[in-house]
Amino acid sequence: MKKLIPTIFIALAMFSSGVLSAQCADGESSVQIVIDTDDWGYEMYWELVPLDQTCGSAPVFLSGGNMDVGCDGDGAGASEGQAYANNQIFVSDIVCIATGSQVDLIHVDSYGDGGSDFTVLIDDMPTQYLDGGGYGDVFTIDVTGNDLIEYDMPCDAAEVLTDGTPIQISSVGATSSYSEIAPTTYGCNTPGAWCELDASVSVWATFTAEEGINYIVSSCNDGTNFDTQIAVWVADDCGDWSSFVLKGANDDAGCGIGNSYASACYTSCMEAGTQVLIQIDGWYGSNGIVELTVEASDVEPVIGASVHNISCALETDFNPDGYINMYSYYGGLDWDATWTGPFGYTGSGLNIDGLLPGVYNVEMVSNCSGAILSGSYIIVNPEPLELDVVVTSSCENGSGG
Repeated sequence: MKKLIPTIFIALAMFSSGVLSAQCADGESSVQIVIDTDDWGYEMYWELVPLDQTCGSAPVFLSGGNMDVGCDGDGAGASEGQAYANNQIFVSDIVCIATGSQVDLIHVDSYGDGGSDFTVLIDDMPTQYLDGGGYGDVFTIDVTGNDLIEYDMPCDAAEVLTDGTPIQISSVGATSSYSEIAPTTYGCNTPGAWCELDASVSVWATFTAEEGINYIVSSCNDGTNFDTQIAVWVADDCGDWSSFVLKGANDDAGCGIGNSYASACYTSCMEAGTQVLIQIDGWYGSNGIVELTVEASDVEPVIGASVHNISCALETDFNPDGYINMYSYYGGLDWDATWTGPFGYTGSGLNIDGLLPGVYNVEMVSNCSGAILSGSYIIVNPEPLELDVVVTSSCENGSGG
């Protein structure tokens, strides 16, 4: 069936974890299936089974979808699953399967018009994109290991010193796993954000923080030859994306040396011994050699903000959609913020939205140093649009003239 423009989201109830590896044994690879439903998600059922096994037989590695559809479109042989909602994305559990083997993905559509799409993840890397059609399909999947370049994953990060000694890393041939994290996008050269939203060719470095030091992490060096974007993270587990916390990010620092679109970001101070992970990616797939440095920064933090006024005059359409995103230049992201504003407004957090017009006052406090930054920002309600319209008839002597 033809797809309408869907509202897409990851169904977290079906997303088993943000773990980079299923901790599979040597000689095994983790396998997951991403299911993208159409306008009739309840029409489909699927199974992942050993090669050449028929639907409804044992063993079944993974299964999902409507059990009332099952293997014959009428519920026969269904293993387990639940009907999927329409126009949404679901991610299966993880199963460990022998590397180098083959398995079959069996797809059944009760109406016979197909429309479900599947992405195969092996060790969290997309390896096949499958388009379900008709009453169903049998897709054979090669469970192949991924040959990653050096430093392609955070648990394999390159060590970098914090005294400004540079290291060089190549991102040529780097990959991005399906669930790989990336900062948000507020705009280029905005602290804590990238120009784009996704990671595609990330390589990783790491350093150990000392007590009470703000760091500058920079690719603005002679040896950098591509458009980089940098993010700095701390994590409880380098193999679990869900444990990563963003500490700083930058895209396009306006460097005077190296590539002019290289990046430099600042961190807040951290506890002694904190293991810090640096993600170096390229703008929309740019790659090459990055020359990376990390060193202490003595630049005092400065408050900054992105202010977005109300989009349409409240007198015509009462939709208070103003918002303010706070950040610090040179001070990282580890700040708390408290707000006061018009009409008795109070709030907290670096990002506030749904704002009425008026002056908003903020106090930001560093969670590490206790430094305080403050500022005031105005949300503007635009004037209602007034139009003078003159209509000229194309036929002056006619009935409409």
